[in-house]
Amino acid sequence: MRFAVVGDPIEHSRSPAIHNAAFKHLDIVAEFVFMHVDADDFGRVVEELRAGELDGVSVTMPHKHNAFEAADRRSDTAERSGAVNTLIVEDGRLIGYNTDIAGVKYAMDAAGTDAGAPVLVLGYGGAASAALLAVEGAKIYLSGRDVKRAAEFVGRMGVDATVLPWGTPIQAATVINATPLGMAGESLPDGVVERAGVLIDMAYGAARTPAVALSIALGIPAVDGLTMLVGQAAEAFKLFTGQEAPIAVMEDAARQSLEMRGDFVPANFDVPTDFEGAGFRLEPLGPQHNERDHDAWMSSVDHIRKTPGFESSDWPAPMSLEKNLDDLTGHARDFENREGFTYAIREAIRDGDDVIGCLYIYPSKTPGHDAEARSWVRASRAKMDAVVWRAVLDWIDLKWPFENLLYASRETREQRTRNTDR
Repeated sequence: MRFAVVGDPIEHSRSPAIHNAAFKHLDIVAEFVFMHVDADDFGRVVEELRAGELDGVSVTMPHKHNAFEAADRRSDTAERSGAVNTLIVEDGRLIGYNTDIAGVKYAMDAAGTDAGAPVLVLGYGGAASAALLAVEGAKIYLSGRDVKRAAEFVGRMGVDATVLPWGTPIQAATVINATPLGMAGESLPDGVVERAGVLIDMAYGAARTPAVALSIALGIPAVDGLTMLVGQAAEAFKLFTGQEAPIAVMEDAARQSLEMRGDFVPANFDVPTDFEGAGFRLEPLGPQHNERDHDAWMSSVDHIRKTPGFESSDWPAPMSLEKNLDDLTGHARDFENREGFTYAIREAIRDGDDVIGCLYIYPSKTPGHDAEARSWVRASRAKMDAVVWRAVLDWIDLKWPFENLLYASRETREQRTRNTDR
């Protein structure tokens, strides 16, 4: 049997390690692989499933809606959440499930949640929909930065929940952080963790998130998103194989894979979190940049596709603000796990609010290079492209530990010759 985890990006996923460990433990002849699929190429996955080349897939960003649309039939929870993260084949038909709900329930059991306690869900995205369905029937509160959007989200979900202003704590509540906060070291609002009874933090990384660290320091039971990942993977495993999952084996594999990652840069290397050049500055890209980042590249698709380093790519392809948030969450996770580093390019003015581009530093897939950098700026700042390239090239050469960096030149052949002769 052959299974895959499908997404873009996908290299950060722990799913292959988790499932392959379970297959080995139960002597199941099967493999679980990475499958990088661009946002507009999910049809390839459907073709392989229907042709029997794949027996099932786990689906991550940005394809959960694509999987929902591709399914011939969906489970009740998948229908209500509007997302599918697991596809299997039954009698030639694609059946879609959302195992994230099972993942939330598993995390709550692992944390020893009091069944009668109130629940405070933070966020109103895809992760929050799984949380709401997992705790339906409890006394639920939901808090988001935009109260109006939070109320609309609760209405769409059809779950009885009270919407609260962002940062409102609930005494002795089971707090479920369904936002990306923590992926890049951010803390939850003051008082939310301190007054919690239990914390379920969907964010995770190589180190504890600030919320989990605070909970442990205060003696409040807490689990992170890796525990939820294992719970949803166990549910998917049962759908894939028809067998109960060896969940302890899967959790050990997940933790070990997390510890093994992050060797893109040496363990003693302090990754820079800021840099300032002529007219611009860099800071780690994260969910806090969502609207400004989305506006920057959506307004410049054709321009970016002509930028060196992106000419042969179909990226960027238009996507919703919500899917862009998923993408930024993935980049923040990569940064936290030291697997790749994405920076927002901002205006140099300290109180300037514009995102004018992005810089990506990731392992190179090109033989002879240990790292690859790519950058773009929005069309209205096109003159900054070469400025950013030159400054970043010098910065990486001076501050980063790479020996053979690939970074598409912005210089003409005449300029390169002139610089070489200096």
